Amino acid sequence: MSLNEQYEGMDQPAAFYLDVNGSQPYLEVSSTLLEMNRSYIGSGVAEMDHYSPESVVILIVMAVTFIVGVPGNILVIWVTGIKMRRTVNTVWFCNLAVADLICCLSLPFSIANELLHYKWPSDLVSCKLLSSIIILNMFASVFTLVAISVDRFILVVKPVWAQNHRSVLLAYLLCLFIWLVSLLLCLPVFMYRTSVLDGNHTYCSYNYNDQEEDQEEDADYNFSEEGYGNEYGGHYSHDEPSGPHPTSVSITITRAVFGFFLPLLIILFCYVRLTGKVQSGRFAKVGRKTRKVVIAIVLAFGVLWAPYHIIGIALEFSASSVLSRLDHFSQALAYSNSCLNPVLYVFMGKDFKSKMSQSIRGLLESALSDEATRSTGASKSRESGRYSTTL
Repeated sequence: MSLNEQYEGMDQPAAFYLDVNGSQPYLEVSSTLLEMNRSYIGSGVAEMDHYSPESVVILIVMAVTFIVGVPGNILVIWVTGIKMRRTVNTVWFCNLAVADLICCLSLPFSIANELLHYKWPSDLVSCKLLSSIIILNMFASVFTLVAISVDRFILVVKPVWAQNHRSVLLAYLLCLFIWLVSLLLCLPVFMYRTSVLDGNHTYCSYNYNDQEEDQEEDADYNFSEEGYGNEYGGHYSHDEPSGPHPTSVSITITRAVFGFFLPLLIILFCYVRLTGKVQSGRFAKVGRKTRKVVIAIVLAFGVLWAPYHIIGIALEFSASSVLSRLDHFSQALAYSNSCLNPVLYVFMGKDFKSKMSQSIRGLLESALSDEATRSTGASKSRESGRYSTTL
């Protein structure tokens, strides 16, 4: 068979022909192929350079959360864990800051994922580990807020019991219990999260199938790094999803119940009862500050976390593109709670603010004064360390 016969009938956009009348072969490239290449390359560049308004807002929220949350939570850990005398309150706030700090430190990966339109190659280990760490610290943060609320409630409602049983050791044990329960609740993420190869890109998604060969069929679920497993991000391997997977629905509802609704009910119960107590009798003088704390807790917890869980449940039963975009934004909104917690739960304490200013002043004196001044400043710092913080 001649060379021309071999290439006849082949659907090639670029064909090689041998000029039998001449001495040099030539390559004939169709103009259609060139236009297709230009269009493909142009669309790829445009896709990487274009960000929708919601993507820009999400990137800004996550960037601000990282910039504010990392130094803010480090400062809280430094003051509560080192500078202040160890009390039950400092244990709570330090544990909360640790959970928030780890969550904030994971944000650069989410920001990179957003910048690359979810086309960020991630191996199986990083996919499972990063997603699990995010959920782990979400639960740890929420449960710590519940512990703070219950502790405040018992301290006011049952002062005698609190005086006899409330201790730093018990607070440490409860923090350990919080992390263990959080680890247990994030196990489904580690089990079902996997890297999915779709075309030339790798995504981090959920795979609820038992057989590895069915993995590609699970590409109907989202390729987000931290999300519920819904179809946010706008990428599908099939035309339509077959419907909500029972395992996915169970994980989503369990996460919403234990990560939002039940903790919210406990927090509301504690602070409603607490507000009633402080408005009368010997607790009346602290009522004003407690009401401010109640408003801050309810607003921050409800406003920042409610969209995340409600939209997550809705997306299990609807493939709406609007819900998918809202789900993406709700995750960034929930992240912002990690940078607001130091302000809402720690910086509102008068004693903490005083101690923090003394600590910063002590560092400046240590760097700018002579040895005699440093000794004086150190003595003042040790003396101020005898006092504990209260909300």
